[in-house]
Amino acid sequence: MEGLIFFLSDFLRKYFIDPIVYREGAYNPVNTTVYALIAFFALLKTDKYLKKKVTYDLTFTMDLLPFILLGSSLRVIDDAEILRTVLFVTPLIYFLVYAVWILSFHYFVAVHHNYFFHMLLGWVLALSALTCLFLRPAVNLSVIIYAFLYLCFFVLSVFLVKKTWRSNFLSETGWAAVASQGLDGLITFLGVSSFGYAEEHVFPRFFFGVAPPWLFFASKLILAIMVVLVLMRFEEGGGIWVPAIYVLGLAPALRDALRILLAV
Repeated sequence: MEGLIFFLSDFLRKYFIDPIVYREGAYNPVNTTVYALIAFFALLKTDKYLKKKVTYDLTFTMDLLPFILLGSSLRVIDDAEILRTVLFVTPLIYFLVYAVWILSFHYFVAVHHNYFFHMLLGWVLALSALTCLFLRPAVNLSVIIYAFLYLCFFVLSVFLVKKTWRSNFLSETGWAAVASQGLDGLITFLGVSSFGYAEEHVFPRFFFGVAPPWLFFASKLILAIMVVLVLMRFEEGGGIWVPAIYVLGLAPALRDALRILLAV
């Protein structure tokens, strides 16, 4: 029995506790799998609660934006050692921001049907966190230029696709999800190839070991389009899963962009 207890405690320390406490080797195959399963079942529960209360449209997706920015900013506040706390480290940062979002969403949107005040709350929190960050000087402004050019090119491409097909190729939420995944791919590519950063996540780390960084950017865009199209075939608009893809792309993209921008 003592041997089993020692094995379990060592297992938890190695794969879950140390990556959070010491911020090194944050992602490994074990905790990545567990976090993915937790996220999957949390989405199922969230979908069950929200499905009859809201529509997963562009308004819902844009409502998520300030809370995503809040989470990314808090994560970089920890990276920059402005405030070091395990609450700002994966997976606890996701629990924290999710709790703030779902509780405020319930009050402002589900009960009072008011997106405006919920978004306002999100932006007040996000901009407060950003203000703490930008007490440091911005260093690598070029990352903002790259991101801006990418988004301009993406919007133009979507316009041309809609003009050509004249059909609902993807929903607006679907395009937002693809854009966020592409932005994550771009920022990751820039961080690894031009700014000396190393990838923390398991799959991208493996990918960069066998393929050139630019291919990661292209692959994320193509894969995101394919996944969103499949999801839209199984459920109208892709359900809650398409906004989830949007969050999973934009959250690390914003975190990495802020880290590069501030040279953290």
